[in-house]
Amino acid sequence: MKVALVGYGKMGKIIERIAKERGHQIVSIIDIDNQQDFEIGRAHV
Repeated sequence: MKVALVGYGKMGKIIERIAKERGHQIVSIIDIDNQQDFEIGRAHV
């Protein structure tokens, strides 16, 4: 299964570890520290 994590704090890291142990693939991690990577079409006024 392909998994996207929203939030990468204590619980997000645990979910990532368990998912990988069970053979799942982490395809995206969205967190406050990388939110600029996911902003779309922000107007510069």
